[in-house]
Amino acid sequence: MLCQAEIRKPAQLIENVAQRMVDRIEDHFEQVRGVKLKLRKLHPPLGGRVGSASIEITTGIFDLPSLRTLRILRKLSNNLKELRED
Repeated sequence: MLCQAEIRKPAQLIENVAQRMVDRIEDHFEQVRGVKLKLRKLHPPLGGRVGSASIEITTGIFDLPSLRTLRILRKLSNNLKELRED
C-alpha cells in the first residue's frame, strides 16, 4: 500500500519515486533500522530499445559493509601495520 501510493504519483525519474518510497517506509515504521529497495521500470522512454532501467537504494544497516568485507579490511590493516614495522 505504501509503495503503491508513490507509484501512482507522476515523476520524471524512477530515482525520485524510489526515494519517496524509502522516505515513506522510514516514516511509517518507527522501528525500521534500514531499507533496501530496488525499483525497475520496464521499457523506459530512453530514445531507443531498452528492456528496463533500475535503481537500488540502501539506507541504515543495509548501507553498512558486510562482515566479510570488514574482516578483509581488518586483515589488510594488520598487514599494513606489519609492513610499517619492518
